[in-house]
Amino acid sequence: MKHPKVTVIGSINGDISFAVDKFPMANETILAKGSALCMGGKGLNQAIAAARAGAQTTMIGCVGTDSIGDKAIAYAKDNGLDLAGLKRVSHTMTGTAGILVNNAGENMIVVSTGANACLTTDDLHTHADLITGADIVITQLEIPADTVRAALNIAAKARVRTLFNPAPATPEAADLIAYADIISPNESETHIITGIYPHDETSASQAARALCALGAKDVLITMGEAGYYVFSQGQSEYFTAFKVNAVDPTGAGDVFNGVLAKVLAGHGSLSDAARFASAAAALSVLRAGAEGAAPDWSQIQDFLTQNATV
Repeated sequence: MKHPKVTVIGSINGDISFAVDKFPMANETILAKGSALCMGGKGLNQAIAAARAGAQTTMIGCVGTDSIGDKAIAYAKDNGLDLAGLKRVSHTMTGTAGILVNNAGENMIVVSTGANACLTTDDLHTHADLITGADIVITQLEIPADTVRAALNIAAKARVRTLFNPAPATPEAADLIAYADIISPNESETHIITGIYPHDETSASQAARALCALGAKDVLITMGEAGYYVFSQGQSEYFTAFKVNAVDPTGAGDVFNGVLAKVLAGHGSLSDAARFASAAAALSVLRAGAEGAAPDWSQIQDFLTQNATV
């Protein structure tokens, strides 16, 4: 059976997570209930999610020559990623993220870019075949904006479909939207880019129109428990989210985008792909940490069967 080819161009981090009763206020020190070091970064998380869902997945990224970089490489290989486009640098440590997760399952995240900032346009041209040979390319904004632009341009020239997840929503995000075939911001990213906070079908429709005014072609806005909104080929649809008891939402958006890419790479429609992605994201929040949270394809299918009327 042919597996769809997904190439992910993005960040690779070590995630240091802390479980807390509540988030600290300014100048407050609190004790965590527990902590863990896991591998993450939006790029790596999305690549793992695509691979577990059955895609032949290639990761283009950069890590340091430190122990976190070693662990990230081992984790990626264990999950079947092709690392032909991986770069290592000795002068900068691997990217890191500090994550707080409270009792309500909400999180706060701070990221230090580290080696992710060393992924350059030259690196992409060196590995252009990994982009042009894909069925779809995903990229985000934990790597330099110029690198993202180059990735989208290389793919476009080869007529390879592109998915741009504008996260985090940096000042460059709006300028990059027109380069991608599909954009997939969440509610906070949409608010930063458009000034509109999507929380229901009406506000999501307004935000989607604002994104299209910036050059977006197809738009998928995720809104957590409020569901998601799809605008594709002039048609719009609003979908409610699956109801689950979330333990940890860390990486749920990345799982969504990775599975979305896998289905799109297999020539599924954006609406169909989003439903599979939503199911995968719902499953991912049922356990702590982004590492290991992505479900496999059979788990996604079983979940959809069990929730067929949702």
